[in-house]
Amino acid sequence: MLDNPPHSADRLAERITLTQMGGGSDRYRDKTRASHNFHTDPVAAGVALRLVRPHQLVLSDFMNCSAIDITADSELLARLRSATALKWATLLAANFDAWFQHRSTRGRRHGSWMHDSLTPSVAFGLPFVTFTLERIRSDVRDPNGRAMEVACAVDYEAFVEWMHEGVCA
Repeated sequence: MLDNPPHSADRLAERITLTQMGGGSDRYRDKTRASHNFHTDPVAAGVALRLVRPHQLVLSDFMNCSAIDITADSELLARLRSATALKWATLLAANFDAWFQHRSTRGRRHGSWMHDSLTPSVAFGLPFVTFTLERIRSDVRDPNGRAMEVACAVDYEAFVEWMHEGVCA
């Protein structure tokens, strides 16, 4: 038995690149709702940010944008509902419709932000998000924090086109 196998759990953090949605609650429009991924378990988030390098944070600032909002009349949903759509697409459209109905009965907005797809696009190496180096502690900018790649711009048009191509392929 090896004392220090090359793939031991203690070296796992060295081999992981963390791509995280959220962060930046110091500038988000509603600081109480920003970075719910961080606020759910701040201790675990802090440990992950200290252990795993490099980091890529797709900030909350870029999440709720009308360009990536799917609504009942959006082009993407129309494609999912089309007469020639595959069974999985019509099922997805039905789920969107149920989600919109659920939210409308509670007086909430009728859309669904596609930010959950934006963050994995970064992990896939797709070019929609531009990053800059900033110092972050927990989920806020801090001159004494760790240097991390932080989202500074998003090409929403290219991202939405990619989403449409994926759905219609």
